[in-house]
Amino acid sequence: MAKRQGEEGRGRRWTPDEARRVLDDWRASGLSLAAYAQRRGVGYERLGRWKRRLARANAAAGAKAGAARSVIALRPVRLVAPAGIGGEDWGFEIRLADGQAVRVAVEFEAEGLRRLLAVLGA
Repeated sequence: MAKRQGEEGRGRRWTPDEARRVLDDWRASGLSLAAYAQRRGVGYERLGRWKRRLARANAAAGAKAGAARSVIALRPVRLVAPAGIGGEDWGFEIRLADGQAVRVAVEFEAEGLRRLLAVLGA
């Protein structure tokens, strides 16, 4: 007997892969979680539980990977003569491999720069 749309393993436990597939489908749908659950005939609470469970698992995996990646990788840089930005003195410019440039003031917060470079993928 063929499964009807929305019967994502109704009456049995989902595996994490099944839950990921359903949640990916929900995200791609553009619907709210409640609207998706109703449309697909899946329990709203079930979706919410899996969403939280997988988010916790992803956060834990990211933290574990982050601990292993705590070494900063250096990339080639090119120093340019300071010309000032809007009349302000600046210390140096970092040019990323993709051509983006980050100009850093003479006095800067190292942790803030580290977070900025992480966001930019440097």
